[in-house]
Amino acid sequence: MALVRDGIPRRLLVREGWLNRIPTVHGSLTDESLLRRTIAEYSIQTVFHLGAQTLVGVAKVDPIGTLEANVKGTWNVLEAARQTGVQQVLVASSDKAYGESPHLPYREDDPLQGRYPYEVSKSCADLITQMYARTYGLQAGIVRCGNLFG
Repeated sequence: MALVRDGIPRRLLVREGWLNRIPTVHGSLTDESLLRRTIAEYSIQTVFHLGAQTLVGVAKVDPIGTLEANVKGTWNVLEAARQTGVQQVLVASSDKAYGESPHLPYREDDPLQGRYPYEVSKSCADLITQMYARTYGLQAGIVRCGNLFG
């Protein structure tokens, strides 16, 4: 099952026809009741949270939209998962959550210290995920990806 805000034709998911092969719900990560209802309706046990505003340039122009998508969207996913008994959540994050680290490669225990809109949104989302795992026992993992394409 996939939650899709837009079906942008040039996106691989749409272009290759994969979106037509899976159950799809159209909506937003900012709609917590939709997330809760969808997880319950489809009896979802594992959530791969890939949704985000991912463009650094857009984040500088629209920091509020970025924070809503990346921070509020993440806490909505986690809260819906908690309320519906999801067994595990994997949150896709970014190495940008570390901010401008003085050394590479990053280490898992490096502090999260984003300074710019996109970085901060990812630092916050990661901390919120850690909070849900520690406070509520939600089986949650974070994957901090680097740029995979381009």
